Amino acid sequence: MPIGQSPRAAAGGYLNISGSIGQDGGLTWQKAAYRGYTDATFTQKTEQDQGAGLNGPTLRAEVNDMIQILFVNNLSKNYASMHSMGLYYGKQYEGSLYPNTTTGGSPQVQEQDAVPPGGCAVYKWIVASSQAPAKGQDSRLWSYHSYVNMAADIAAGLTGPTIVYTQGKMAEVMAGNREFILNYGTYDERVSWLVGKNAANAGLTNVSSFGGNSVGLVGGMPHIGNESFWVPSLTNNPDAQLSTQQAPIFYTLNGYVLANGYPFEMCRNDPVIWYVMTYGNYAHTFHMHGNNFQVNGMDPWQAALNLNVGEMFTLNMAAQLPGIWQVICHVAMHLVFGMEQNYQVYEIEEYGGSCPLPPLTQKLAGSA
Repeated sequence: MPIGQSPRAAAGGYLNISGSIGQDGGLTWQKAAYRGYTDATFTQKTEQDQGAGLNGPTLRAEVNDMIQILFVNNLSKNYASMHSMGLYYGKQYEGSLYPNTTTGGSPQVQEQDAVPPGGCAVYKWIVASSQAPAKGQDSRLWSYHSYVNMAADIAAGLTGPTIVYTQGKMAEVMAGNREFILNYGTYDERVSWLVGKNAANAGLTNVSSFGGNSVGLVGGMPHIGNESFWVPSLTNNPDAQLSTQQAPIFYTLNGYVLANGYPFEMCRNDPVIWYVMTYGNYAHTFHMHGNNFQVNGMDPWQAALNLNVGEMFTLNMAAQLPGIWQVICHVAMHLVFGMEQNYQVYEIEEYGGSCPLPPLTQKLAGSA
């Protein structure tokens, strides 16, 4: 159903029926997203799962690997970085902007702390044994996000997943399981540093500027408190103030609302791994219809799991009941706002069906 005709979209506030930006200027909201590339010219994008949506590229590594990233900032105005949630890194590769000098004097900005528009930086993250999958498991989820001005960066859209595998097991796990990333992301458009651009695109005139991001000039050098250190963080502040009636909070799964993403597909009896994380301002509750799951493959089987902001879980499921099912946030108001997606379990030949997906490889050739 077109979103403009959806009663559920209206109930969730996405049509802004009280005269807000949706009615005045349309339903298009710009976001920022991490994207992967395969070549040095940054023109050939890496393959992305259909349902990945707003998520950044899935980084994969095995225990004892080093992940090395060449990061280019293609934003027109704002700074960005990459901060790993869970992996090891030297101070140089923290990707987080704050006064973190230990030598005294004025804080200095490293290139990895806040990459300017058009700039680039290298990040190196180590996968140590302490970041290994749980006992008896061969994969687990970590994540990453921008940390120049964290709240505004995440609201703009800059988050992504990292999957760590037991050493020597990545190919086997990927071949023998259906793997799905599920990001419970709440995007408050008032906080995003794209808010001014979105307001301008919508043609809003009743918008006040956000005084907190004003940058003074001393001898041509932007400053705050007589220091230029804070320029990246101030640049990444929201540059306009919109009311709750002018800008929605999107309650999304992978950036989609109201099950508008691609359904997650699997065949009956397939082993499935759900990599679930949450970013934004609110805690959520993972729940799926039709099938239960285990956290890290450990008993007992569960029907729901609470997710606090910044947490990451690896959930195992055996796809046993065919049909089209919901996976949702079980917080009632979040479901009203459309925090739901569908997954489909196809019947197999053994039970009179025909699954259109390529079969999984339970064990690789030559494996024990």
